Amino acid sequence: MFRVDQRFVGQGLWNTSALPMSLQAAMGLAKNRSQSQFADDVRIVPSEIRAIDLRV
Repeated sequence: MFRVDQRFVGQGLWNTSALPMSLQAAMGLAKNRSQSQFADDVRIVPSEIRAIDLRV
């Protein structure tokens, strides 16, 4: 799973997408946001997935 981070013009902080998504969806979203007039920089980052221990 991946997420899309973007940095807006005039800000030094990276904003992340809300939910993890597949690589294909992340590439489409990154392409769409990179063509936006507001996004300064866009990157695709692997999201951190942690295993959940359901043992009682």
